[in-house]
Amino acid sequence: MKGFAIPHFDLPNNSGFWWRLAVFFGAAILFALVVHWVRQAPPTATSSGWAYQQVEMLDQAGDLYHAMELLPNALAEASSKQAAEDFLKAVESRKKQAPSASTQIVSQLQTTELKFIIPRLLFNKGVIADLMQDNLDAIRWYKAALEKKPGMSIAYVRLALVHERMGELEKAEGYFLKALSIQSRAPLTHFHYGMFLTRSVVRPQDALKEAQFLENIRPAYSRMIIEQIKGE
Repeated sequence: MKGFAIPHFDLPNNSGFWWRLAVFFGAAILFALVVHWVRQAPPTATSSGWAYQQVEMLDQAGDLYHAMELLPNALAEASSKQAAEDFLKAVESRKKQAPSASTQIVSQLQTTELKFIIPRLLFNKGVIADLMQDNLDAIRWYKAALEKKPGMSIAYVRLALVHERMGELEKAEGYFLKALSIQSRAPLTHFHYGMFLTRSVVRPQDALKEAQFLENIRPAYSRMIIEQIKGE
């Protein structure tokens, strides 16, 4: 019987290759560390009450500011109270870790040869500034990310949320619409825009269109927008 020959591969022995490989894995680890700040995830199933589910949905969608506005409702609801208290602790933990994560991002920006990760690093700096409620710094970093990658629609969404917080509603809506012009079917963008239309510019008919778009793909998002329209 003929033996099976194990193929041999010559690995590069130059230090430059291994340095670039280390940088790549370093960037991957960094992304894992900050992913809970970046959020932008679909809503997850939870056994907590609806008041907390709304907090969690906003946070998972990347809008901690408005999630915190709804937190008192969750703390007051018996079926949501424990989860809301745990959430508050988790947010404080994020804030404590933010300076370390920010330092790591700056180090990556100064040393990386992987040009394709630079927009995401700049975006993550904006997310951390967002977390620390530094609106102007967040705007600066999101715009820096867009200079490197103009098609990064989520950066426009984040800019819209920052300008909404600052009361600059015309700018906010412009950024939402820009994001939708890049990715017209992005559920998170439709959710954020729908919520914006219920709480800041108050155009219920336009908000309802966003809810209807989300009804089958993200029913929890749709429900939340509709309840906001009804004032529930």
